[in-house]
Amino acid sequence: MKAIVMEEYGDKDVLNYTDIKEPELKANDVLIEIKATSVNPVDWQIRAGYLQQAIPYEFPLIIGWDAAGVVKKVGSDVTKFSVGDEVFSSPDMMRNGTYAEYVAVDVFRK
Repeated sequence: MKAIVMEEYGDKDVLNYTDIKEPELKANDVLIEIKATSVNPVDWQIRAGYLQQAIPYEFPLIIGWDAAGVVKKVGSDVTKFSVGDEVFSSPDMMRNGTYAEYVAVDVFRK
């Protein structure tokens, strides 16, 4: 899939549009095909490294924490969502971001 990935902290030039593997689905996950995302203050603050002491990210990193899209796959324990459902989400900031074609989201995330 296509994604915007960063390998280090810095300005906008650290963002690279590239091909990566589709996220792996866990039992409680849905895989969302992203139709819309956002750029908000936490995204550029993370990219610039302002939050690296508070949030210990590992690289490569996909940022982006808001998404709207369509469920493409469901994990084996998912019962309240189906393929084709239109959804919105704010995925786990420590797992995978939304500057990509797909994002895996735990349906029980609070």
